[in-house]
Amino acid sequence: MLSEEIDNSELLFRAVPDKPQMWKEKEGRPSSAIFKDSQGVSVDRDGNRTDAQVTENFKKRFSTLKAIVSIEAEECRDAGAFLQYDPLPDNFHHSLILNSQDSIQIKSSGKARRLTKLTKIVYLKD
Repeated sequence: MLSEEIDNSELLFRAVPDKPQMWKEKEGRPSSAIFKDSQGVSVDRDGNRTDAQVTENFKKRFSTLKAIVSIEAEECRDAGAFLQYDPLPDNFHHSLILNSQDSIQIKSSGKARRLTKLTKIVYLKD
């Protein structure tokens, strides 16, 4: 089991669905829409797994996967987001990136853009 506290050095992985509004084809990167989810931004903590292990896990779980991106927990906090460990019965790595401790959805386009620019592409579907 993972610690309740998400350490600043941890990587958080986000699945990017293969939907036009989620990916900027010309720029070859995700759009800020990946950080605008009304239920909170669903991510997986690295949990001492390699990028390859996370990628294989995501490929099994998501049928419409365009890409996988990672972002450091500290970068999320520096951009003004709040991180919450949110384990699920079938995924104890699951966590959420929230707008703040009191607000779920990131509504600020500026904050979503900042977070998007900090991501690194771990996997991109051919």
